[in-house]
Order: sequence, then C-alpha cells, then structure tokens
Amino acid sequence: MTENQNQNLQHPVHLLAIGNEILNGETRETNLSWLIRFFTKRGGNICHAAIVPDNFPDIKREIEFAIERRTELLITTGGLGPTDDDATLMAIGEALRRKMAMNEVALDMVRKRLEILAKLRKSKPNPLTKERKTMAVFPDGGEPLYNPVGVAPGMLLHHENLAIISVPGVPSEMKGIIKITLDDFWKKFFKGAIYVKRNIVISGIPEADLWPYIRKVNKLDPGIYIKTRLKIRADKTAEKSHPKYWIILHFSLIDSSRASSLRRIERLIESLLADLHKHHKTPYEVNATPKPHLIR
Repeated sequence: MTENQNQNLQHPVHLLAIGNEILNGETRETNLSWLIRFFTKRGGNICHAAIVPDNFPDIKREIEFAIERRTELLITTGGLGPTDDDATLMAIGEALRRKMAMNEVALDMVRKRLEILAKLRKSKPNPLTKERKTMAVFPDGGEPLYNPVGVAPGMLLHHENLAIISVPGVPSEMKGIIKITLDDFWKKFFKGAIYVKRNIVISGIPEADLWPYIRKVNKLDPGIYIKTRLKIRADKTAEKSHPKYWIILHFSLIDSSRASSLRRIERLIESLLADLHKHHKTPYEVNATPKPHLIR
C-alpha cells in the first residue's frame, strides 16, 4: 500500500468535551481518554481534542474550527440536557446555519426513556415538561440517537464530508450511545482501516541519543509512526548495574491489512536494531526484563 493510500484510511477525528464542571475541577474528565482509545483502535486519527465551558461562542468556535480543518468526524460530549446552559445543539445549528426545531422522533425517545426509567425505579414517570422537551430540539437534518442509559438522545448530523455526533457528558450514557447505538455506523465509517501497534523497550541509551537512529530508520517507511516514552525505574533496591530507566518505543500504523502492517513494523524494528548494533558503542539492552539480555 502506498503512503497516499495509507493516508486515505486515516480518518481525522476531533473531540470536544463541554462543561463548566470540568474546567472548574468539580468533575474529572474521563470521556476524552476513553474516546481516544476507542477511535484509535478503529483507525481514527485524533488530530484535536479540547475542553470548553458551557458557553455558546466557545462551542460554536470549536465546531467552525473542525469544519475549517476538514475533519471527517467531530464528537461532542455534554451540553444535551434540559437546562439553559445546555447549548451544544444550538451552537451546532448556528455554526452550520441550520434552523432549530422540535424533532418528533427525539421527543418520542425522551418520552419512552422517562417511562422506562420510571418502571425501573417503580415510580411514576417524570412529566414531559417544557425543559425536558428542549432535549428534542435539533438542528435541521439532525438524526436522533437512542440513549440506552439515560434520557437525552444523542444526535448524528452530516455536513458535507463531516459527521457530527453529539452525546451526553455522563460517561455511561456516552459509552452506551457510542458502543451500542452506533455500532453499525462505525463498521461502515472505519471500513478497511486497521490500527496496528508494536512496542519494544530499550535501556542504556539516553532518549536524545536514540533519536538520530529513529529518525534515520523512519525514512525507510514514513507511514509508520514512532513515539518514544521515558519510564523511570522505581525499584530502589535494584542493583546499581541495572538500568534505572527505559525508553519505550511505540511503532504504530493505520493500514488495511494486519499481517502486512506487522511485517512493515517488524522490518523497521529489525533495521533500527541492526543500525544500533553496528554503530552504538556503549552497552544497551532491548526488551529489558529483570534478567535482561545484554546486546553489547
């Protein structure tokens, strides 16, 4: 597969978490890290992630930014509730110049979810008040997404080449819509894309000294992304001769074939290790373990 073909499989993804409670420290944000893992495994290329307050101009600005960047997928979490500061869908409508109107399918979802939750609690359903009805006011063209956990429906809206998906900020509700309601959608959206990764561990070489070798070998296959991460050894009882830090090398690739992707990554790792063996003069270890194999 050529580099251009490889890039065609990399769907740019923007993530946007919305909520004052996140930015003032009342709520710990966990949705973004979960979504990053979810989409990366499916071949998504996370190119932007942000947190903004429940503020109409800030939300609108992020949506306009995603459109300008020609993002293929924008996920928003939060701001779908019945309160005055739940402005996500209205901001999307404003950014796309879509009229807002009551969506009867979404309204029926709200009504049925209130009834289902009441049965689970063995109580009377909460009334379908004016405030609860606002959860069904969608931009023109928005498709309601069933919420299998809570009340507020999610929304899917297509704008040119961009798919906008808005889900509630409650993690269990967000995951329910993303994993269950949208399961078939992801199979079509990420069709053909496979995310493959392989890690190796090198110790005894400072990260800065390792990078010239990485930079050189990466030119052999620029489609493979290489990331280094330093991990400090916490065991204070370790022998002085044992490495006190490791460099974890992450090799990753989005392709259409797992087998060919693994072969490409393996070839690159072999080239890197061969170059290190030939040119690096001080002792180092690969895949360090409690009893590491000494290379030199």
